[in-house]
Amino acid sequence: MTREDIHVEELQYRDGHEEVVSITIRTSEREKRSIIVTYVPPKINKEMQREVLNCLENMLRKDRSVLLADLNFKHVNWEEMDTNSQAGRWGEEVLQLVMVNTLDQWLKDYKI
Repeated sequence: MTREDIHVEELQYRDGHEEVVSITIRTSEREKRSIIVTYVPPKINKEMQREVLNCLENMLRKDRSVLLADLNFKHVNWEEMDTNSQAGRWGEEVLQLVMVNTLDQWLKDYKI
């Protein structure tokens, strides 16, 4: 679906075992919005974790953003914004990123 009053400003893409894509659009009211889509597989190493975190931090910093993500965090309670002891440092860092950027979870669980 294409609208004449929405224009693509920028496209960023990070590809590895994890994927991060961001598209920045400008509306007819000249407002910028970023739509970020992220997939992180259940098991990634510390270097990949750092790359994903840095990438998301940079993308979220730019404009008002919507983050659509499958982060595979079983030990993060998104409703309470809390982690249990099994979440580890990676889960805590991503949760902190979410809280600092005032992100919220809208979709609890989706099954086809």
